[in-house]
This record gives sequence, C-alpha cells and structure tokens, in this order.
Amino acid sequence: MIKLSLSNLPVNQKLARNIYDQDGKLLLAKGILLEPRHIQQLLKKGLEEVFLWDEIPAQPLAQYESRAVRRPAELPAGMGTAVEAFREFMYSLSRGHIITCNQVEETVDLIYPEIMESNNILNQIRLLRQKDEYTMKHSVSVSVIAVKLGEHMGLKEKSLRNLAKAALLHDIGKARVSLELINKPAKLTDQEFKEMQQHPVHGFKIAQEMKLPNLEVFTAILQHHERFDGNGYPFRVLGRKLHIFSRIIAVADVFDALTSDRLYRKAMPLFDALDEVINNSIGHLDPAITRRLGAYVLNVIPGELVRLNDGSTASIVMVNRDEPQRPMVRKDNRFINLKEERELHIIDLL
Repeated sequence: MIKLSLSNLPVNQKLARNIYDQDGKLLLAKGILLEPRHIQQLLKKGLEEVFLWDEIPAQPLAQYESRAVRRPAELPAGMGTAVEAFREFMYSLSRGHIITCNQVEETVDLIYPEIMESNNILNQIRLLRQKDEYTMKHSVSVSVIAVKLGEHMGLKEKSLRNLAKAALLHDIGKARVSLELINKPAKLTDQEFKEMQQHPVHGFKIAQEMKLPNLEVFTAILQHHERFDGNGYPFRVLGRKLHIFSRIIAVADVFDALTSDRLYRKAMPLFDALDEVINNSIGHLDPAITRRLGAYVLNVIPGELVRLNDGSTASIVMVNRDEPQRPMVRKDNRFINLKEERELHIIDLL
C-alpha cells in the first residue's frame, strides 16, 4: 500500500482504503478504480492524498490518450458541398439572378443528417474554418451551430430543418452589399455601417423573391441582428417579440464570429468566446440560449487536447462549471486543476 498525492495520481489505480467525508459519509469504497471524475470529487472535498495498492501498475499514458476525442480527418462531404452551394448562391444573386427553394432544400438535405449524427459539432466547425473564406464558411457554420442548439432545446425535426434553412440564408443579403465594404479590413465609417445594416432587409427581400413557404425563415433572416434589449437592427425589435429562430441564430452568429479569424482580428480562444457570449452579452442575447450553448460545449469538451501557456500539451479531463476556461487537465501523466494552479492556462484547442 502506498500514499500518493492526487496531483500526481496515475489513471485507473485501485483504491486501498475507504474514503469518508468529515461527517463520516462514505465517498469512495476501497477497490474502486479511480477515474478523473473521482479525482475531481475528492479535490472538491479538500482531500490531497489517497492510499493505493502498489502492486497495480500505472496505466500507460498512451492508453489514457486513446480515450481522448478522435476528430474526423476530413470535413464531412455534405458540409463541404454546402459551402460550394452557398458560393453559387452568392454569385448568382450578386449578378441579379435568383436562387430557388429547391436549391436551398437540397443543400439542407446535405448538411442536416451530418449535424444530427455528430455529437461534437465543434470538430466539424474547426475543419470548416480551414476550407474557405469567412463569408462562405460562416453561413454553413452558423447553420450547424444553430441546428445543434435547436436540437438540445427540444425542437422537432420540421422546425430544425427550417432553422437550418434560415441560418444558412441569414447573411444572404450581403450578396447585395458591395464586396469592397464586406471585405474592408478597417473599421467601417458611420455611412458604411448604415449600408451594412441593410443586409437583413436585402435578405428578407431575396427570400420573398424565392417564394420560400416558411414565414419563420423570412422572419429569422430579417431579425438575426436584432438584440434582446432592443438595440439591434434594422428595426430595434425588443426581447420576446423576436422569433425563437432569430434568437438562436443570433447566438450562433456571434459565437462563430468570435471564434473565427477575421480581416481585422484573430479568432478568440474557445473558452474566452464562450465567456463573452454568456457573460458579456447580457442584455444583447437571449440568456436561456447562451446558457444552452455553454452547457453543450461543456458536455462535449472533455477529452479534447489543448495547448497550455507553457507550451505543453494536455487533455481536458473535467470542466469546472463556475470557471469553464480553467478545467482539470491531464499533463505528463498527472492531473492539474487549472482553477487552483493559476499560473497555467489554456491558450487554445489542438
């Protein structure tokens, strides 16, 4: 029997003694194989050491890392095709042509199954961002994020497919804004910003020209830049008067924009962007939906590989919900609670 610090504990060691809390309640029984969730539980109780059987060999780090998230090597075919389809939409519209309902339906048919089959859409979004320029990939990314949010909010399939359509088309009005303005790397002037603010109206008119049968799609395209406190555009619609699709797309739009490289700034790290969406957008975005986004990310992020500020690589073991940007990680065969070891922090996902 040996005594080891929790901060240096190998994975899947067998506990040699029962562990009780201060009230005598059994926390963990001897013989249990200690998993990361057990370590987190013990640390929260203020425990620092445990007794283990010394004849049990430590699980090699490679075995542990085999449990980490396995990311797809390539972007799913439907999402890649959807980017090209959206490029054709923008090209046709910018030249005065129209796109049809069938074209949009076919594109949704490509990406919808891939979204529903994926538990962790963050991986698909990461691959999507490597593929193309911002405007094209952003529309597909927002559709992916919005549908996954809608799914976790309990929307039915018909609504989810319409949400996918609305999110895919939310920026379609930019086809009638000059490319010089869209691609301007510097801050827009007041007059240029007023022109840019008209793209939801342009998008609404394009949807009318397409004769889309779903009023909620029209509404979401028009309202996706409206804000919960009434300070959005183009009509400063307030709070609960906004359609649920509009509120979901607004959250997906902001989150994707923050985590993407732009002409005028680099992408924000995932946890910083999540904090921005949840805490710094109070009043602007629907708090029920931002919390839903936070819950989704926190549920899928364990197992992801990250780079720390000291240049090392670690894998996320468990998220501290009050400080999600400071999870428990495993580095060099030991557990580190970044909430306690403040000199270390995550720079980005790998």
